[in-house]
Amino acid sequence: MDPVLARIERVTAELHALEQDLNKIGGAAGDGLVPLLDEQASIKLVSDLKVAVDNVRGFLWAYIEKVAEGNRMMLGQALHSARLDRVSAMLRVLNETEHRAGLGTPRSITDIVNAVIRSEPGK
Repeated sequence: MDPVLARIERVTAELHALEQDLNKIGGAAGDGLVPLLDEQASIKLVSDLKVAVDNVRGFLWAYIEKVAEGNRMMLGQALHSARLDRVSAMLRVLNETEHRAGLGTPRSITDIVNAVIRSEPGK
């Protein structure tokens, strides 16, 4: 496998693992402060990560559009795949919400939307 593709595969797996860890931390905090973000150094690290992910996301969309030039079907498939990922994330969050509501801890629509937004980055 090409070294860049192997690296993409490793980074993708790491990002998925990081997302799960952050969701656990965020879920444990409830409405209070998120322990990870209590310190100034942590806020900078998380902000730097966000900037890096945003930059890569922009590059990847430009790359997909360039590769798909002249092949609208490929671009349509990429967009369709991204939409399916978002729908899947929303269904997971709604399922969790339904389960929590059954346990007596209902979530507001704002909580649901925020959870979907947080889980968007590639899943």
